[in-house]
Amino acid sequence: MIKIRNSNIRIASYGLLLVSVICFFLTWLRWYVGFSATILVLFGYYRLIKDLAQDESEILIDRKTLMLIGALMIAWTLFCGLGGATPQKNDLHWRNAILHDLINYPWPVHYTDGLDSTLNYYFAFWIIPALLGKAALHLFGANAAWLVANISYSFYCVIFLCAVVLLLVSYLKSTSIKRVLFVVGILIFFSGLDIIPLILAQADQENISIGKHLEWWTWLQYSSNTTQLGWVFNQAIPAWLVTALLFHEKRMNHYAYLGLLLLPFGPIPFVGVFFIMVIQALMSFTAALRGKELRGLIGEIFTVPNIVAMLGILPIYWLFYFTNTAASTGGFGTNIFSPVVYLPFVIFEFALYAILILPGSARERFFMSAVLGLFIVPLFTLGEGPDFCMRASIPMLFALMVYVTRYLLNNIEFVDCERLIIDKTSALLLLLLIIGAVTPLTEFRETYRQIDYSINNHTSFYADKFGTLDDGDMPRDNFITINSTDTMFYQYLAK
Repeated sequence: MIKIRNSNIRIASYGLLLVSVICFFLTWLRWYVGFSATILVLFGYYRLIKDLAQDESEILIDRKTLMLIGALMIAWTLFCGLGGATPQKNDLHWRNAILHDLINYPWPVHYTDGLDSTLNYYFAFWIIPALLGKAALHLFGANAAWLVANISYSFYCVIFLCAVVLLLVSYLKSTSIKRVLFVVGILIFFSGLDIIPLILAQADQENISIGKHLEWWTWLQYSSNTTQLGWVFNQAIPAWLVTALLFHEKRMNHYAYLGLLLLPFGPIPFVGVFFIMVIQALMSFTAALRGKELRGLIGEIFTVPNIVAMLGILPIYWLFYFTNTAASTGGFGTNIFSPVVYLPFVIFEFALYAILILPGSARERFFMSAVLGLFIVPLFTLGEGPDFCMRASIPMLFALMVYVTRYLLNNIEFVDCERLIIDKTSALLLLLLIIGAVTPLTEFRETYRQIDYSINNHTSFYADKFGTLDDGDMPRDNFITINSTDTMFYQYLAK
């Protein structure tokens, strides 16, 4: 058995997020700005480490179980197309272009399209792999650089995912191989019940058609974990890690530091985490007023890690994202749709899970805020399309998944390899999870179909039709800043 301190898992997880932020500061910003911001966040990290070191809890886990976690995360990563080991999803045409540009262009990335445009996107997940790709480019050439960068970010994904699993296993106190497999299984296959409305919509037809992606049974979407990993891994994996870390934070003394570490990886998932934190803060504020303990609450919020994150991360990334062409021309709006659309969506995507576990989870810290957020998120838009609904929901869905897993672990007894003791509510919950698993299984089926097609037609597994964003005629507003030298970020902060 291997003994692992919970504090070490948490410290390493914070470090995984922080290293990309520091690399951005030191490579993208003017040296005095980047150095100052780096000193600030590192000082916050130092104080955070001292706080976390007080957590003396440990987990005992078998070496084979650890190896199994690693193997499953490798398989999940590769089968979702990350790194190009299997066919990639269509969204990766854009993401691969970003990775190419991070490798091939000096930083900050300025384009030669005559529009004074620069790369502007939440590319924090690629910073470390791109740096390794740059090194390979100078030493071995372009082909080696692309291979090294893809292998690196695949490995990076696996490290993040293993950290997520260890945090879940520690929080859920489930270290036996059976319970670890149960936790990992739910992580991979957790999804809304997309197959049910899809079938109901075709009830009057002679044949039922199941397409490539079940989530699009309506124009709103809450993506399954496997869908998120295959299509938006750069946002989803860090959001999962931050949410898993949040479950280990019993106080609010690290909330701002933790939440703002997600901002460089995805501003829309950051909104989801921010919502959960704000609701928790309001509840704590109400309790402090009743107990006349407001001074203690203020001291809990205004800590060194939280303050330095507000000073060192928020203003830099606020100005950076504000220059984005799509963000500067679009803003928050409201969705207006009938209950005929809204009610089935919330029922089949999450409400049935929430209702079943409500008696045992209602008093849990983040349950009500996550569920409330999942009801609210579809009502708003950010720019065009349903991206806000799909991505702000990532932390909320992950939190709901944690509570579903906890409920089942508390109400299922693994007697032996052949028998389970389970109550009726847990049995129904398991049935819903199995029905929901059709969605990720459909994603896996599509990957298998694409593998067969690519092998038979000798096509590449990479979704890489663009190669670069340095083309003024392509639709790329979501990824660039035009007239960048006129913006505050490039006038005062960027190199």
